[in-house]
Amino acid sequence: MYSFWLGTSTLPNETYKSIYIFLQKIIKIFSHYGFTITHIIGDGQFEIMDTSKIWECETFNIVRNNEQVPEVECYIRTIKKSTLSVLNSLPFKKFPNRLLLEVVYSQVFWLNAFPSDHGISKLCSPHNIMTGSGID
Repeated sequence: MYSFWLGTSTLPNETYKSIYIFLQKIIKIFSHYGFTITHIIGDGQFEIMDTSKIWECETFNIVRNNEQVPEVECYIRTIKKSTLSVLNSLPFKKFPNRLLLEVVYSQVFWLNAFPSDHGISKLCSPHNIMTGSGID
């Protein structure tokens, strides 16, 4: 499962073709809403990919295997904690995969529904900035 600031998506597999298609989709979404991607940070999985086939960005940074990107790791931890809090409140011992995915989707949705103190706007949420629609 790969997360980006707009939302979450699952990949059918982790082949390079699936990752290329996923990245192209993300770039199209951000371009549609007027954003220009200038920096992409990836892990070792992106090392042998030819990025010029997908996008033209100023910086494509691949971190080493034992390195992490603090902002991304913090966001992932936040999603995991909020997902676990929902799952722990449910009266089940086992969860179908689909339920787990839907809980993750809903947590990312609600995290993006409110403005962030460290975001590009203190008044508009990431969801509002990207889609142009607010939560009613």
